Amino acid sequence: MARKYRITVYYATNKDNGKTYIGQSKYGLAVSKARHKRKSLILNKKSPFYEEIRQIGFDAFEWGILKECSSKEEAEIFERKHIENIGLKNCYNTHIGGKKGFDLNDETKAILSRQKLGNKNPMYGKDLTKKEKDNLLAASMEVCSKKVVRVSDGQVYPSISECARQNNMSIGAVSLHVNGKIKSQRFEFVKYGSV
Repeated sequence: MARKYRITVYYATNKDNGKTYIGQSKYGLAVSKARHKRKSLILNKKSPFYEEIRQIGFDAFEWGILKECSSKEEAEIFERKHIENIGLKNCYNTHIGGKKGFDLNDETKAILSRQKLGNKNPMYGKDLTKKEKDNLLAASMEVCSKKVVRVSDGQVYPSISECARQNNMSIGAVSLHVNGKIKSQRFEFVKYGSV
């Protein structure tokens, strides 16, 4: 049986002024939030939305799901209509919406790849020390990984993969536990604010 395709159309609203960012993701809201946090606070990506996050803080935004769509086309139409309804002046979005990042043909992918080769790559010529690489990895893990706790003794792990490694288990097995797919749930995600 084929897996049902879902696209989440979500929002991030500035709690102070009501200005909103509208986005869509095939990975869900939690992954989208982590990616936006990483792009704004670690990678310093340039966009009105990311600049506002850096200025007022990530927690100054309320996040939520507008609609779960069953196709890319449905998500595209819904996103466009929603941005049109609230108006670009009330959005961090720089355009009404579109297929950005979804259906790239091989030729387009090759062009985009060539645009980042050699000295056009932001990491070109940068020799990072082991400490700098470790710091980047740690920062990325902090933003993108959910902490896991062992139920029996409260031992906390920074991620599913680290929990699996330290307990001689597969990542898939730990994932089944934290997502409640196994009755004898030995591990669970750390609840926000508890650690």
